[in-house]
Amino acid sequence: MYKRFFGGSHTVANSGSEAQPLSEWLTDRNTIAIKLTSRDITGATGLGAIFKKQFVIPLNTTGLSIYPDGNCYLLKEGQPAAGAGGLTPDFNLLLVKDGEITIRVSFTDMKSMDNYTVEAECLLSISVATNDASTTKDFWKKLFNFPGVLKVSDLRNFIAPLIKDNVRNFVAKEPIFAIHKVNRTNELTGDIMECLEPTLFDVGMRLNTVTEISFTSSEYSKEVTDAIHRENIKSFLGNVSQNAAIDSDHIPIEKAEEILLAAGNKVIVIDPRSGKDIRQYDFKEQLRSVRIQDTEDGNIILAGGKSSVYLMNRDKNNKPLAFHLPKDKYPKGGINSMALHKDCLYATHSEYGLARWNLANQMIPADILFQELTSINTTTRCASVSDDILYFVSGPNTYALKLQNKCYKPIEYVSNLNSPISAIATSPNKIFAGMESGEILYWEKDRPKKPSIILKLRDPIINIHLSNISSLPHILYSSMRYSVTARIIGQSIATSFEYNGTTLGIIDATSDIVCAIDTAGRNLIIWETSSADKPIATIDIRRFSEQPVLDICIKKKKIS
Repeated sequence: MYKRFFGGSHTVANSGSEAQPLSEWLTDRNTIAIKLTSRDITGATGLGAIFKKQFVIPLNTTGLSIYPDGNCYLLKEGQPAAGAGGLTPDFNLLLVKDGEITIRVSFTDMKSMDNYTVEAECLLSISVATNDASTTKDFWKKLFNFPGVLKVSDLRNFIAPLIKDNVRNFVAKEPIFAIHKVNRTNELTGDIMECLEPTLFDVGMRLNTVTEISFTSSEYSKEVTDAIHRENIKSFLGNVSQNAAIDSDHIPIEKAEEILLAAGNKVIVIDPRSGKDIRQYDFKEQLRSVRIQDTEDGNIILAGGKSSVYLMNRDKNNKPLAFHLPKDKYPKGGINSMALHKDCLYATHSEYGLARWNLANQMIPADILFQELTSINTTTRCASVSDDILYFVSGPNTYALKLQNKCYKPIEYVSNLNSPISAIATSPNKIFAGMESGEILYWEKDRPKKPSIILKLRDPIINIHLSNISSLPHILYSSMRYSVTARIIGQSIATSFEYNGTTLGIIDATSDIVCAIDTAGRNLIIWETSSADKPIATIDIRRFSEQPVLDICIKKKKIS
């Protein structure tokens, strides 16, 4: 139970923890404070003896030495551990890590007003008040009143009972649809701070911020998922939200045939149901993007490199044909999107803008279009063609160019936001856009100056896609969080596709399949849209490439 030095390594134990070396304590993010005695520091086997010099307070740490006469001295990093009281074998030393402590407090037994079981999670930023000796002594005496190490879990156990009633009472007054995955942090923050601040002050700590409060209900989520697959879905939605209407814009039913990944200099083709690789294609350079497109001439893979696009006809087993950008730049990035339309190839590159090649003239570098629009922005992305219209984005705005009637001036869809667009998706009547600042918005195609924001997140939007799932139009999005979210367009009801607390980045989806790459680019996760709670396959990409996945694309088949 008491602290000792074993083999030259300072170790500590208390009733709730195993012995831990001081070096590990300093780097362990799950620990806050540690208690030592003067014997640990000045004895024959103490730190001073081991290092042949006086032990000083480590970096990013505050110390408090307490003497038998009741005097205590605050010690900052670099000061001798014995403090102002001089060297004596009779003092205790408290070491406290400086800076903010993030505490995540979870509750699993809440009930909403309509009797759904709710899981609540509060994220708090707390710190030890080490500005003077008296408050640090309060921390020592009133909170950290046991030998050994104070862990984050100890602080969590101290705080949870204090705020549980506040959270429980809030949940009990709310219907489930008003709190499930709805950000209500601002409304509950005041109650939690009023409850916690006096108690923390009394034990020598301070509450800095209530970072986030979230509510989820697996019971309600399952009910929504089941309802989506029942014929009476519309009446269910009407009961939940009387004033909202399901979007009538047509999104086709699509089936996933293959998943294509760009990793290193490879395009890896994966079966979406078994998760097995079907084939790999090698290219001459590292790839930034991949697309697949059916044409009259065959099934074409488009692969974007640093300054070239490679086209490969899979039906004819042709070698890749390279189409190059002009050689007047030394780009750092790469081709981030591509699209074919008749005899032309289009691509976007943030350092060049929008490029166009004539497929009949492979050796001629691309023409760079609309430089007056793209050169003023740091990002140009999201080239795609639908119904003879070329879409692309540059900076905060989306552009639509009608290709059929030789119109050479694109329509500008203005976001009115000071943030680049990171992703777009189009339906017959609307254009949806995800922003780096966290918004998802849309335009009616005939109202390019009138954007409508439908969602605001704290994190940048990575990808968005439109899918017809169970005969309902969904928008799917990812934002560096722990799930891919599928939200019914025109409704607030959403389904989350999650995997073991993994943060997810780039995604693609069809009516039957959702797939995502984790933010490290190392794993492909595949779900069936009918079963969001458990993936049907997870694939470690390192089996195929040492490089991370930078892009993903599903080969889709429309179902009549």
